[in-house]
Amino acid sequence: METLKSAGILIESKGKFLLGHATNLETGGIGFFDQRWTIPKGIIDDGETSIDAAIRETLEETGIDVVNLGFHPTFYKSISYTVKTETVHYKKELDIFYINDEVGSLQDKLFVCTSMITGTVVPEIDKFLWVNKEQCKLMVFKSLIQLFTN
Repeated sequence: METLKSAGILIESKGKFLLGHATNLETGGIGFFDQRWTIPKGIIDDGETSIDAAIRETLEETGIDVVNLGFHPTFYKSISYTVKTETVHYKKELDIFYINDEVGSLQDKLFVCTSMITGTVVPEIDKFLWVNKEQCKLMVFKSLIQLFTN
């Protein structure tokens, strides 16, 4: 089974977490509890470190350049899970980094996803929300719930 390595950043601001909704080309809709919400993350490119991939993916998926804004992501945890559908089956290993915007400066930012769904001009993320930890557990992909259990 193929293993894909990814990295992302869990962003907290004044007790809330930034989630982005993964665009659903089939329904086109946004459901608050459809478990299509995620953190900024993506595949690690060849020659790229986990932290560099996490910073790049956050910029591509939100428009936030965390380093230029003065944030220094710290390692949070690694998780792994299996993705299995009718057409794909692979293992995903995900390194998660963390930043805490205690003053809330990121909550006033306009988020823009410049990363497109392969073969389209449709952004991978179609909506952003700041939500508390309990809401996150209800909204995120099942594989990410463990990020909000401690």
